[in-house]
Amino acid sequence: GAGARLVTHAKALKNAHAILSRDKSEYMLASCGARIWFVVSLLEDLFLEHVGLVSLELFASGFRHLQILGSSKYPTEAWRLLGEIE
Repeated sequence: GAGARLVTHAKALKNAHAILSRDKSEYMLASCGARIWFVVSLLEDLFLEHVGLVSLELFASGFRHLQILGSSKYPTEAWRLLGEIE
C-alpha cells in the first residue's frame, strides 16, 4: 500500500508483506488458532473513519475477534483502542 509499511508481525504469519500488497495473487498465511498481530506504520497522521478487510480465499476462515489499536509513535506501551469486532 502507498504510504504504509509493515513494521513487524507475529512469527506465525507467513508472507506477511502481502497484507499491504495490491496483487491479488499474493496472500498471507496463518495457522488456525495462532495469535495473529501485525504493526503497520503510516506515512502521516490521519483521521480514521473506516477500516476494510478483504478475504478473497474461498476456503479461508474469517476473523472471530479483531482489535484495531493506534499510537502516534512506535514502539509504544500506550496503544489506544480504535475499534473492536467480536
